[in-house]
Amino acid sequence: MLAGLGGDASTSDPFVGFSNQFPLFVADETEPSTHVQTAENKLVWFNDQRFTRVKPPGVRRVFCVGGSTTFGRPYSDSTSFCGWLREFLPLTDEDTEWEVINAGGVSYASYRVAAVMAELVEFEPDLFVVYSGQNEFLERRTFEGMFDQSALQRNVTALMGKTRTFKVLKGLLKPDAEKSDEAPNTIKLAGEVDEMLNHTIGPSDYHRDPEWRSAVVKDYEANLERMRLIAKQSDAGILFVVPASNEKDCSPFKSELKSGIGDSSREEFEQLIQNLDRVVSIEALDETQKEAGRERSATIETRIEQLRAAKVIDDGYAEADFELGRVLFASDAMPEAKLAFQTALNNDVCPLRATTGVQAAVRRLAEKSDVMLVDFDERLRQRCELENGHRILGKEYFLDHVHPTINIHQQLALWILEELRSRQWCKGAGLNQAQIDGVDQRVRAQIDGVAQGIALRNLAKVLHWSGKFSEAAPRARDALGLLPNDPESLLVLADCLRQTNQLEDAILTCQLLVDVEPMYALAYLLYGELLVEQQSYQEAVDVCTFAALALPPGSKRQLRAELLLGITYLRLEEFRKADEILFRLYEENPRNLETMAYLAQSKEGIGNTFSAMKIYQQMIKQAPEDAEPHQRLGILLLKERRYEEAQRCFENVLEIDADDQQASVQLEIAKRLAGNRSESPVKIEDESR
Repeated sequence: MLAGLGGDASTSDPFVGFSNQFPLFVADETEPSTHVQTAENKLVWFNDQRFTRVKPPGVRRVFCVGGSTTFGRPYSDSTSFCGWLREFLPLTDEDTEWEVINAGGVSYASYRVAAVMAELVEFEPDLFVVYSGQNEFLERRTFEGMFDQSALQRNVTALMGKTRTFKVLKGLLKPDAEKSDEAPNTIKLAGEVDEMLNHTIGPSDYHRDPEWRSAVVKDYEANLERMRLIAKQSDAGILFVVPASNEKDCSPFKSELKSGIGDSSREEFEQLIQNLDRVVSIEALDETQKEAGRERSATIETRIEQLRAAKVIDDGYAEADFELGRVLFASDAMPEAKLAFQTALNNDVCPLRATTGVQAAVRRLAEKSDVMLVDFDERLRQRCELENGHRILGKEYFLDHVHPTINIHQQLALWILEELRSRQWCKGAGLNQAQIDGVDQRVRAQIDGVAQGIALRNLAKVLHWSGKFSEAAPRARDALGLLPNDPESLLVLADCLRQTNQLEDAILTCQLLVDVEPMYALAYLLYGELLVEQQSYQEAVDVCTFAALALPPGSKRQLRAELLLGITYLRLEEFRKADEILFRLYEENPRNLETMAYLAQSKEGIGNTFSAMKIYQQMIKQAPEDAEPHQRLGILLLKERRYEEAQRCFENVLEIDADDQQASVQLEIAKRLAGNRSESPVKIEDESR
């Protein structure tokens, strides 16, 4: 400490929710002898809560536990079902003083929730409300070694984790983590999505593993039983909530073909999937149906046939079932659509939503042990049927894949209250609509619009980060409704529009963004990408130049901006300027194939054919299955009258792609010229792609 090393170790918890060395609630700094509050090092995962250490006489204490839905994500405690329950209970039973404490932890799975409950027993709970099941598959692969440790090992490691020496050693072993100048929960935008997913628990870490999934569900069921016993041993009631999810408007996080599929079947499957237009929305498909008089249009019928043909090859590919659900929903085949959507959810290789197996486990426990239960999934489907004429849950009730809207949080609290009254756990009459409206007005009047806008922006960034661009765009628009012209929200929206091929709207959004925030370098980078894609090269020069100058020198984004600028000069046939930029980038990373391809073209442009050919040869050596460098090298060799070598290049192209007509024509030209060297040189047009 005197040497200034290690920092404050108290903010790090290597075993969040698993060791009593890092409790969730600690002595309140203002009243340490009488009150406790959420530990500072847990505020990343939990709401800030404060209550008396010893429960006062006449008070009934309710702890709500679970994951981020219990927490109230993307917002906070006040609009979570816990917050609404806190407001409704005193109106139902006026003779009792109620304390409702939100102990929901973001990303907490059932094994962590059980550990939190074990800690909360000392605070004299009267009731536990448990909403758990969305995070069961979230972190097993990363924390697997920790699960194998005994409680003694975990506690010893946790004690060590509280020391500065441990933090210094950790910094030596993982220096990159210590040197990072960004917050650990920083969301990276386009271009770094894969890197973020590889460094966290994301789709790249998951593969089809039925045995593992089955074991997780069994473990979940055991954890539910453990929670029930914890409540029973502390003389507290317990109420379980069956989790519900967005199935209609949230695509699977990852789909994966089963192993053992032959090459021909794989190619056929990929062709069937590629034929699908993922950009078309359900609403657009629905309009197609209306035009066809509600008869299935030829387009939809063809899609259904393609998807069912794909399912014959592999019936476990989640994206195929999701697409099938979309087109069936658009054609009013609701029972079939519901089955397809549920199958897609269950087959999601990265299951970040509660599967039907998880839901069934909660129902089995309630039936077997006669504990209180709110079947949120079933109650929400009943409401959906009344309001929409079908039982398929979607964006009407959820902000993303699992987090309900504020209205649905309120409805869940009312259903919980109804179950408590029906089991005679609390007294009093049910609430009338005037009472509910009064609470609603009071709670909403206290909502911080700016904070809510920031929460929606963060949600949009997370959805964007995970590649769910169609789902991220509406949340970015919601954020802009509360944070007008917010640069970060505009940036997310613009890139979502770009990723879903709404290029004109993306450009307009970028134009607004640079008008609102003229010095926002990331905006210029995205704007430059769009202009280059749209071949608006003259406009792109100034935009890409500014991005290259404004972004941190040597960063990935700055190098990308320079590459865009080099491409722009190349397309404007300002070959000297392009060559200068592209050669500098090549020296920075001499194995980057994209840079090499453009540099070779700039060398051609300035007449340095020898250097261009050398670069194409280097590309071929590095990526022999890429047809482009073979073809471009062949064209240059033709121009240099090296006909036999050119012939081999075009033959290589045709080995890679036998249907390449341009290479076939060029091969015939090379053969003819090789056989008749006495002819005058033939002018070869560069028709490369």
